[in-house]
Amino acid sequence: MIAFVYRRGVPSKSQEANTPSAAELASLFSALQVELVGLKSHVAERDTQIASLQETVLNLTHENALLKRRLLPYWPRDRYLELAPGSWLDTRAKLDPDELSAPVCSFTIPA
Repeated sequence: MIAFVYRRGVPSKSQEANTPSAAELASLFSALQVELVGLKSHVAERDTQIASLQETVLNLTHENALLKRRLLPYWPRDRYLELAPGSWLDTRAKLDPDELSAPVCSFTIPA
């Protein structure tokens, strides 16, 4: 959220009446600085979240690629579409968790 701090001028006969005092300018400047610090911290937090999500996606992509390489020798050729990105999450959910966690094993192909 971005907040704008402004001073509305009140029409008067004298130009000096519209000029903010040093205390008012200092107050406005301080409010703007606080807002800027808040925005910078929000941007830094967002950048950290984005970097974390990118790392997670990269790790999951690598893990899925390795798992598919392990599955491919056991998977029937006429069912390779089940290993495609659009079907992969459903296919993975059907696999036996014990077989997935084992470093080396043969896989039971779900029906």
